[in-house]
Amino acid sequence: MSTIKVGVSSPDPILARSAYSESAMARIAHINEAIRLVKADVDAVGVLPASINLTGVTVVTLRAQVEIRLDNIESKLNALILALS
Repeated sequence: MSTIKVGVSSPDPILARSAYSESAMARIAHINEAIRLVKADVDAVGVLPASINLTGVTVVTLRAQVEIRLDNIESKLNALILALS
């Protein structure tokens, strides 16, 4: 499993100037709040509608069904981007 290192810089000038060991709890609180806000935005967007099995037997009907699914995904991604910005 790969490890992802996250760099954190606080807009709070006191946290930015102090040693991490002196302000670790405050920095963790900033990160926890950011995660909470992202989760709230994701919950507001909601989930994709349940997808049904493809029933088309021709390329044209299958393509239309796949395009509907892709449109649903695209609209959810756009809503998520809007919520996060």
